[in-house]
Amino acid sequence: MESGSPPSPPPTGAPGTPEKPTARTPSAPQPEPTPPTLRAAQPPPEPRIEDLDARVTNIDRNLRIRIDAVLAATMFSLLAAIAAIVLVVSADDDNATTDQVRALRNDVEGVRHTAAAAQRDVKSISSRLDEVEGNVSTLSGSQTTTQDELSDVQADLKHVGERITNLKAAVARESAANQKSGASPP
Repeated sequence: MESGSPPSPPPTGAPGTPEKPTARTPSAPQPEPTPPTLRAAQPPPEPRIEDLDARVTNIDRNLRIRIDAVLAATMFSLLAAIAAIVLVVSADDDNATTDQVRALRNDVEGVRHTAAAAQRDVKSISSRLDEVEGNVSTLSGSQTTTQDELSDVQADLKHVGERITNLKAAVARESAANQKSGASPP
């Protein structure tokens, strides 16, 4: 924001903004409204980055535990399938029965289903983690924007204060000049 341009009004509902007019009783005295640029700027509430950090850490820990559990189950199933295949291959073809082959196929199919379920779980957890990271980034950007706006308002207030001081000095000089010349102030 340039120092010569008028300050933009703060967003609705922000600290220091005038409330919407409400119905007032006619007998109550009306207070003189204070211009928004002269009100004391209230600092915005601090976002709870610590809470978000703790939440992300908790999600990360849960993600690691679930991934470890899924990987352990997948490895166990894969080892069982490999052991079954080795046993079937090493056994004589005459000794292998239809039930054993069917059991081996079921084991391999079970491993395949377990691996697919593990992949779905990892994708789901990964997408949830991406969403949380996006929320943290949004909050961080929002905090930076709010701080920039606060700095602009503070600079505007300083500028207005300087102008008021200059006007007071000019009025004092004019008054002194009028008193010296004997003229009364208008």
